[in-house]
Amino acid sequence: LAMLVFLLPALGGYATLRQNPDLAESLIPPVMIERAEAGAARTAAGTGYVQLEAEDRPRMAAMIIANNIRVTLMTFMGGIVLGIGALIVLAFNGLSFGTITGYYLNVGQGSYLYNFVAGHGVLEFFAIWVAGAAGLRLGLAIIRPGQLPRGDAVAIAGRHAMRMMAATTLFL
Repeated sequence: LAMLVFLLPALGGYATLRQNPDLAESLIPPVMIERAEAGAARTAAGTGYVQLEAEDRPRMAAMIIANNIRVTLMTFMGGIVLGIGALIVLAFNGLSFGTITGYYLNVGQGSYLYNFVAGHGVLEFFAIWVAGAAGLRLGLAIIRPGQLPRGDAVAIAGRHAMRMMAATTLFL
């Protein structure tokens, strides 16, 4: 469910930008548009998506990791609010990725983006989906505790969710 809540808005955002390229400036952060525009020149020069000096790479890596941890934790914690917060974070991030992907393909820079995302995005997306599933599990225990008292159902779901969150640390 968490994966679908991410992927369906991603597909919607992708299709929207592919059909309506003029929406890019209102839906995509300016830095992503700038990177796409710089893509042709960087590809011709043989450089990658982000070109950094050696001394700046650890800082950039830390920023990427911190962002991914933030999104993963927000997705998980959103599950406590009856699962609604997790669904919102998953859908928003999927929509964002889909619109950016559609834009990059529109300007002929799809492979440029995919080369960057393939290196780390697969594990990051999976971690976010697992965190979403863990959060939704907590939300479901609150909404439908089954035969158990609500507190017991949440405690059991919490134990399972914490194991799932421990797995996300390996992916991140």
